[in-house]
Amino acid sequence: MKKLININFSRGNVIESSHRALAMISDLDSNKIFDNVDDNFLTYPRSAVKSLQCFLLTENRNISEKQVALACASHHGANSHISEVSLWLNQLHLDESNLVCGAQTPYDIKSEKELILKNQSPSKLHNNCSGKHLGLLQVCRNKDWPLDYWNYDHPIQLQIRNFFSEITHHDFKKTPWGIDGCGIPTYACSLDHLSKMSLELLKPSGHFIKVKNAVKNHPEFVGGEKSLCTRILKMTDGRVFAKVGAEGVYFAVDYEKKLSIVLKILDGASRAAEFLISRILLQTGSINENECEQLVSSETKNWSGQSVGHISSDFNI
Repeated sequence: MKKLININFSRGNVIESSHRALAMISDLDSNKIFDNVDDNFLTYPRSAVKSLQCFLLTENRNISEKQVALACASHHGANSHISEVSLWLNQLHLDESNLVCGAQTPYDIKSEKELILKNQSPSKLHNNCSGKHLGLLQVCRNKDWPLDYWNYDHPIQLQIRNFFSEITHHDFKKTPWGIDGCGIPTYACSLDHLSKMSLELLKPSGHFIKVKNAVKNHPEFVGGEKSLCTRILKMTDGRVFAKVGAEGVYFAVDYEKKLSIVLKILDGASRAAEFLISRILLQTGSINENECEQLVSSETKNWSGQSVGHISSDFNI
């Protein structure tokens, strides 16, 4: 059995909590630079694969870079995000009833406070997945498909499964599936499958060039001011695109080094996922030590700013 990666959170000299992880680093030819993955292990990539779920979107030449970035995003519901998704919804001549994603309190603190002060409730547009849903609706409009894009048997879901099958050489029509938090199907896969999906982003094909340009030019629409995904894009000037999934899933691609990184924290801890993705990027040379520490500090502090512990990992390429 391959050794799991350990991520430890210590207070003083005592390990207070530990998390275990699987990870895979691959080059453009699918050669494994690091791999401790059990081939039989399946997980749901969830939001990590939004940039692949919207692969039909960029067939429309009128789609803006901001719209492509939002389709790939787990946005924080900031005012700039809501303005853009509202405009997009109006352009489609649709309303919120056409979105299956539920209303969600925005991650953006300023936006949340404004809603409270105005005695307003969050809307479906505040949902971090609303851009992806608008992207799917845009494809339905483009192709004159029914608007119930969330149904497993809908043409767009069939196209997504076919696309995933094509790039992974695995039949996604037979894979286990569930309903994501935003209401659309999510398909279980191995980390090897997720690695092959992420490697598609490095290929110089039309859709993925548009994704690369969109997330580089509009990193604030991929997440938000405090989003690690946005901060990595800004820090590397779009050279590294990292995307979080739910339950401890992360992937990243380094466009310059032609590398793919995928990981899964087994207990789903997002704090461990953020620490590990930053340390893997450090060891691949995608970021330097100062940048790594700025992204995710190895030091833990209390509310008074006093250093009380540290975070460490035994990951080593």
